[in-house]
Amino acid sequence: MAENENMPLGWDDKISGDEGGFDPVEPGEYGFRVVSMERQYHNGSANMAPCPVARVEIELTDAPRAAHVFDRLFLNKKVMWKIVTFFTAIGLHKKGDESPFKPDWTRVVGRTGRVSIGIHEYNGNKYNEVKRWLAPDAPTASQPAAQPAGAQYSAPQGAQPMPPAMQAQVSQAFAQAQQAAQRPMAPGAF
Repeated sequence: MAENENMPLGWDDKISGDEGGFDPVEPGEYGFRVVSMERQYHNGSANMAPCPVARVEIELTDAPRAAHVFDRLFLNKKVMWKIVTFFTAIGLHKKGDESPFKPDWTRVVGRTGRVSIGIHEYNGNKYNEVKRWLAPDAPTASQPAAQPAGAQYSAPQGAQPMPPAMQAQVSQAFAQAQQAAQRPMAPGAF
């Protein structure tokens, strides 16, 4: 039976089996690592004006099993506090600092922190959700050191060197992302 499990499927084949593996983890506080951040746009609703949105995917690092959770950070003054708590949780903003700061979205992926996770029910299904981004008690060794704007990325200790051609592509993409972040965003630009 096991030998039949590792076989390709065609685009028009029938699929059977259960959907297993998607049960939410128990509510509580967990360590996390930011896996991805995607720029999106919210077209507006009765509760929120049209605005850019950062869709953040995190991996819970100390959960009893592998778990990924998504959160949407609306770039709207109404919920600006949530952006501040996210950047504080990942160590890119100092807890208690009420002075204005410019979030550096290019440094989000790979950052770690702690989060309070809850369960959200929608259409009879249960999903994990971010209840609160938690401020760090003290800087941890798992956080990359803060870099000034425009600083070059340096690979973590023990990482394999990147081929020069790929490094050039990464540097070019990074420079383009920094330039794009400085331009005003137009509605529907995604």
